[in-house]
Amino acid sequence: MQTSVVHSYFLPPSVSGLLQLTTNMPYADDPNGSLFTLEGMQMLTKLRPFVRKFLKEASNMFEMYIYTMGDKAYAIEIAKLLDPHNVYFNSKVISNSDCTQRHQKGLDMVLGAESVAVILDDTESGRSIKKT
Repeated sequence: MQTSVVHSYFLPPSVSGLLQLTTNMPYADDPNGSLFTLEGMQMLTKLRPFVRKFLKEASNMFEMYIYTMGDKAYAIEIAKLLDPHNVYFNSKVISNSDCTQRHQKGLDMVLGAESVAVILDDTESGRSIKKT
């Protein structure tokens, strides 16, 4: 998720002025926005182009989950950003603390048939999925 649908950056205190400039951009009220701060985090997040259109169309074909190696607080904030009305993911958020293997994503956390799973990820490393 870090680079597949969003880009998130930790902002060091030295650039906190930049964070203040973006604070007045409420993501839930601006569906066309693309640059956001994550509430309670020193992070700046940019949505990839057309991610909202992609999620809308994909939600008609797939049961979708957010699955990240990030922590739970980050995953929840990204879910609020991508799905403010909770229609795409329906609170199905999996983070690093939910993984059954340390530092590995696996389909064992996703409820559904592995044979019909579609994975959108920026890298193959970090996933333990059988290849057929």
